Order: sequence, then structure tokens, then C-alpha cells
Amino acid sequence: PRVPVNGITALRNSFIETLKPTTDLRYNLAWSFGGFLVDIPRRLGVNEALDSAVQVLVDSHQDFCAGLGVTSRVLVGYSRALRMLRSYLDDPAKARTSETLCSVMVLLMCQVRRRITGLYIKIIFLQSPDIFSVAVYRCQ
Repeated sequence: PRVPVNGITALRNSFIETLKPTTDLRYNLAWSFGGFLVDIPRRLGVNEALDSAVQVLVDSHQDFCAGLGVTSRVLVGYSRALRMLRSYLDDPAKARTSETLCSVMVLLMCQVRRRITGLYIKIIFLQSPDIFSVAVYRCQ
């Protein structure tokens, strides 16, 4: 019998597939970006910014493994993830969570992995705990 799967479970399973030791090292995200990624699946479903960032990373990874260029699916997902992150950063309580910081890191991985054309994320961390922002700039 089939096990019922909701959206978060499907996302979690897709993300875990990218980290398995049996995944070719050329495509293994943990090998490329670090072992901290194994802590992400248990945080999914808590923070929409992290969920959308992981979704775009999974989509980008699948396209990369298939040899595709930047697809509209990835660009739309990336745009959605940035909007969601911006809304979380506008809320001081949500901006300081581990999941929100993790979503920033995951989006940076998307950018490094796929080099999304025309977008550059500049992250500004200042010593003051009240200032944490992400700005999106057009590349010249």
C-alpha cells in the first residue's frame, strides 16, 4: 500500500535524496556545501522561508543533474523564496530564528549552484542585532 505523503514530506524526501552518500559526489549537496545540511530536513514545515528556499534548491539541483539550464520553474521558485524571506526578515522575531538564517544560506547555495542570471543577493550582517537584511540588486 502507498504511504500518504503531504507537501512537506515530499520536500523532505526530495532534499534527503540530494544528501545520500550514494549520490554521485559531483551532485551531492552535502559534499559541495557541508554537512550542516543534514540538520535541515527536521526544520522543514516550521518556517515558510526555509521551505521555499529548500524547494528551489531541490528544483535547481534536479535541473543541474539533468543538464538543463536555468528553467522558469527555478526562477519562479527563487523569486517566491526571496519574497518569503523578505517577509520573514521584516518581522524582528522571525528574522532572528535559525530557520530564517538557514534559508539565507540555502538561497546562497542556489545562487552558487546555478548562478541565476541577473540576480545578486547581497547579505548585510551588522553587529547590531536589530539590523539583518537581504537586498536584491540587478547585476550590471
